[in-house]
Formats: sequence, C-alpha cells, structure tokens
Amino acid sequence: MTTLSICFFIIASIYFVGLLAFIIGNTRKEAHLSVINDPFSVSVIVAIRDGAGPLPVLLRTMSTQTYKGKLEFIIVDDESSDDTAGIIQSWAKKDSRFLYVSSLEADDQNLRLKKRTLTAGIEKASGDILLFTDADCHMGPCWIQSMAGCFSQNVDYVIGYAETHPSFSVVSRFQNLDLMMLMAGTRGITRLGSAWASTGQNQAYRKSLFFQTGGFSKISDFLQGDDSLFLQITRKFANSKVIFNSDPHSFITGRTEEKWGNLLRQRIRWAGDSLIIWRFNKIFFLYILSVFITNALLLISFTGMFPFIEVLSIILIKFCLEFTLFNIFTGQIKVKRKWTNFVYWFVLQIPYIVLMGVMSFIASKFSWRGRQLS
Repeated sequence: MTTLSICFFIIASIYFVGLLAFIIGNTRKEAHLSVINDPFSVSVIVAIRDGAGPLPVLLRTMSTQTYKGKLEFIIVDDESSDDTAGIIQSWAKKDSRFLYVSSLEADDQNLRLKKRTLTAGIEKASGDILLFTDADCHMGPCWIQSMAGCFSQNVDYVIGYAETHPSFSVVSRFQNLDLMMLMAGTRGITRLGSAWASTGQNQAYRKSLFFQTGGFSKISDFLQGDDSLFLQITRKFANSKVIFNSDPHSFITGRTEEKWGNLLRQRIRWAGDSLIIWRFNKIFFLYILSVFITNALLLISFTGMFPFIEVLSIILIKFCLEFTLFNIFTGQIKVKRKWTNFVYWFVLQIPYIVLMGVMSFIASKFSWRGRQLS
C-alpha cells in the first residue's frame, strides 16, 4: 500500500468515526422533559426581505398557535421593496401579539445582512425564550408549545427539526435527503453532548444567552452565522446546554427547490460557515475537512490514482454507515423513508460535497435575499 493510500484510509477513518458517532447518538434514549407549570414568555422572530408572497400564510399559521404562555411575534422587515411592511403592519393592527420592526432599528448597524435584521427583533423582544423560523416555512399549531417545552430542564438552546417535501424532480429529492442526513448527524452528535450545528429555520434559545455571549458581534462580518456559528459561540463562551427536539409537533417544513441553481446558491452560503468553524470548534472542523478530502479523493480515484479494491472498500463502508444512519434516524423520528431518494443522494453526494468545499472560499460573494456581504 502506498503512502497516499495510507493517508486516504486515515482521512476516511476520521469521516467514518464521525458517522459512527452520529449513529450511536441517534440510538440513545430520549431525555424525558417535564411539563411546564409556569410557561415561559416566548418571542417568535422572523427576518424577512421581499417576502410578501409567503408572508400572509405564515402570519395566519402563527396566529393559530396553541401556546398558552405569553407570546409575541416580531416580524422584522429588512428594507423590503415589495408590500412586506404593509402586510405586517396591517396584521399588527388586527392582532396585538404581532409587532412590526425594521432592520434599521438595530442598535449596531455594523452587523451584516440577516444578523442585523435578527438583532433588531431580538432587541425589541420581551420574551424569555427566542424562537426563530423563516418566512417560507410551515409548521403545525403546536410548534411553539413543543419548542418552548424543551426549556423546562435548565436547557439553553433547542435545535428543531427541519425538512422539505420532495417532488418528482431529482433536485428536490436530493434536497430532501441531504437536509435529512444533516439533521440526522445534528441529532446524533447533540445527543452525545457535543452540539455542532443548527438551522435558522427552526431553533430557539434563551434571550439571556444571546446578550451573555455578545450576540452576533464575534461573527458580524460573515454572510451567515445566525445558527450554527452562533451555536458554537454559545458552546465555547457560555457552555450552553443544547438539546435536539425530536417531537413531531415541533417539525417545520421549508421551501422545496426545483432548480439546481437555487439549491446550490443556498448551500454555498451554508458552506461558508465551515471556513470559520475552526475558530470555535476544532474537532468539528477536522470532521468537515475529512468529509471534503475523502469525497475529493473518491472523485479523483476514478482516474486510476488508487487501486480499485481500495476505492471500492471505502465506498462500501461509506454506504453502509450512511445507510445505517439514514435507517435509524428515519425510524426514530417517524418520518417517511424512500430508499430510492437515498440512492440518488448517495450517488450525487460525492461531487456535491467537493463542489461545496471549493465554492465555500467564495461564499461571501453570494447574496442573502438579493444582497451581498461586500
């Protein structure tokens, strides 16, 4: 075996150890959460830019939430050019729980893009718990009740499950499985006590935690960062206790993409976080690096760089571990499993990860809702 082959197996082993950790974490028993006798006050915060289309549905869904505690909905308009502001203000007149806020009201105008918008809402929030989602997400009537209920055991941060509904297109089927596998890894590592990632589509944390850690000030210059990077900040500087909410009532559904361009632009923005993760969680960064290098080597192995048997063995181990994670996770949280979608995802994942790794270096050039970082 050559030196290059040995390095290949070592790097792949790091990748596989991570997958094993995800599998083990997903097989652990769920922690029992006690019933809240005195419900927390909750502020739901949504950052929105030019979202007049999906906004009425979101507002109507939020107005029917069953949560019995003190509740407010802070909808933050990021200088929209459509009728977003008018829709929010009109709804606020009918329901006092809704509050219109402009991103220009943030105390720190040096914050960039979505982080400035969210901060404007957080500064106006009166709730003890801050709950976040996006304008194009859909949730059930017990969403707030389920997410807020997780804070009954000295929990600081709750990661919620997000999914998309696949159509018949390969793009949407890949998106569905890719997000599902990200959620599977997130759930597994969080239940082992080492939370690595979260999603701004469905997450909650204590308002005191936000101000204790300085909010987004440590990551103000980055395009993303309001979810996974901020989670790492709370873990490093506040030793926050984080849990994953597996209750189906807490699940939300995000926008399904039908075009590769839209999906890839979104994921490239996400990938930009990976270049900064090393500052806050070196183990997580090492795992991300092993994933990228392993898949890059698999991609170029088809040129004959490595013996066929070596490449085949790594692909088989990879398939077995990822399929096991997929099978256990979908069974645990009771979501529909489609074996064909997994096969699509597994085949496309190798070039996809390599592309994301390369494009992460220029993620800052991509926009959030039509606006760039620089």
